[in-house]
Amino acid sequence: MTIIVLLLLSFQNVKNVAAQINMQHESQMVQIEKLYASQQWSEIIKLEPVLLKHAEKDLNALLILSESYAQTGNITKGNSYAEMIIAKDPSNYFAFMMLGNNSYVSKEYDQAEKYYLKVLEIRPTYARANLNLASIYEMQKKKEKAISQYFQAIELFSANNFNNEVILYSKAVLNLDPNNTKAKSYLAITTE
Repeated sequence: MTIIVLLLLSFQNVKNVAAQINMQHESQMVQIEKLYASQQWSEIIKLEPVLLKHAEKDLNALLILSESYAQTGNITKGNSYAEMIIAKDPSNYFAFMMLGNNSYVSKEYDQAEKYYLKVLEIRPTYARANLNLASIYEMQKKKEKAISQYFQAIELFSANNFNNEVILYSKAVLNLDPNNTKAKSYLAITTE
């Protein structure tokens, strides 16, 4: 009987300690969310051990680290975290987007293009990848490919009534091709 009571007391202590750890962990994650919202990348990196522990349950913690390192100029470390995500979840299009963005910033446009195309393979409705591809194609003077990517994004925006985006990117198409009737028709529809 005494042994059972001691075991129950020990179990209760373990539960109390676990609850305290969970509360502390939740508090740290709230702090990280605030840091992320205010783009305090270096401060987030200081909390890397907390994020790595949280990553056991939620891969978004690795995505936060990936972006934080990339934003502070450590693209290699940022990429390593994105690659860790992909190793665990090959359908995580955010990780591919991060690799694409890092390649884009590093002016590795061919590599960025591959990552953005992979994003669209996984999530065809992720318009940001279309827009980044359009930007790459514009820089590479591939006007028709850029226009095609803009229109894919415009169609997604139009379907979701994001009229400001439809107007903005229709104008981008018209900058490339001032006589583009499709872009003009999108502008006419959204400004009515």
